[in-house]
Amino acid sequence: MTDVISPLERVKKQLAAPLDRAKSLKSLIRAEAANTQSAGQISQKVIDALDEAELYWFAVPTELGGEDASMRERFELFEEVASYDASTGWSYMTLAGFNGYSSVGLGDDAVRELFVERDPRARTSGFAGPSGVAVPVEGGYRLTGKYRFGSGVLHATHFAAGAFIDGTDKIVTGFVPREHVTVTGGWDVFGLKGSGSVDFEVNDVFVPEQYFFSPVDYVPLRGGAGGRMDFGSTAIAYHSAVSIGNAKHALQEIVKIADAGRQVPGHDKIIDQARFTYEFAHHESRLEAVRALTLSNIENARVKIESGEEMDDFDKARFFQAGNLVHEVSREVVEFAFRWAGTSPVRDGSALGRALLDSLVAQQHAHVDHHKVVEAAPAIIDHYRVG
Repeated sequence: MTDVISPLERVKKQLAAPLDRAKSLKSLIRAEAANTQSAGQISQKVIDALDEAELYWFAVPTELGGEDASMRERFELFEEVASYDASTGWSYMTLAGFNGYSSVGLGDDAVRELFVERDPRARTSGFAGPSGVAVPVEGGYRLTGKYRFGSGVLHATHFAAGAFIDGTDKIVTGFVPREHVTVTGGWDVFGLKGSGSVDFEVNDVFVPEQYFFSPVDYVPLRGGAGGRMDFGSTAIAYHSAVSIGNAKHALQEIVKIADAGRQVPGHDKIIDQARFTYEFAHHESRLEAVRALTLSNIENARVKIESGEEMDDFDKARFFQAGNLVHEVSREVVEFAFRWAGTSPVRDGSALGRALLDSLVAQQHAHVDHHKVVEAAPAIIDHYRVG
């Protein structure tokens, strides 16, 4: 990165650690979960609180006024927020996550405008996959496309929109100001309803070249190791954090129900039943195991990146392998909690019922589809070929 970006000219707050700031919002996010659900987007009270806590920009490099959080810090923060409400966690993850991508991968002019000169600072989100066409013109591209599943975009100032460069198979992602985007809706779902993952369109909009990066050949231009993992592995780590957070919420809910004396007439309270306590310990251990696997992958990537090495195919395959397993185990944990809770979670507004539906929808994401494991398997098999 060149020296064209000066330090952010604003009064810096004395901020607590990002995770501690998130924990201070737990009661608010839980209290607003029903409003988030009914509105189909994060409630404005929560949006404002996340803004005030400066949590949208904790993954932005320090030279742009952010905190340059490590990948582990990002994982733990997204996990924590999702344990309060999965829809809020999912949408927030995409906003803070895309801010990380864009602040590291876009050109100097773009990041200066988005994160230094702009007040309020940008919130970016969208769909990085190639659902459009970028036609090269002088100074940039004219971008056209129709996009699905734009999680978080209802709160974004700039929309990420992926496209093939016209006449090629090269993929780029451009960041388009909100006023040049048409939101078309389409998020009529039974889970993650509050994530606001709506469809949107971009129609022949000029976007300067500085506002593009390639999600396939992602080149970090600034910041530390936390923002230098490849695009795909990073996305998997983020989604895994939300899935695990949702499963932890389910475990908290079933403990609350068990401690309140839940029992079937003629049987012991479930908290006193060996089968319940065994199953709880069994599922909780599996959740902790997949969490540890994900954090191990993150740590291995950090060590390589900080030593100047590139992540190889095996490293990347491990993320997709783990991501698929994380979502499978997380769903099973939520199903366990739901099954033992009796009839209470079947009613509208139930936190445990919402967690179950959220886990089912989260597992349908393209990043954790079983085909991703099929694609990852050859690199993993090669690892076990002893010369």
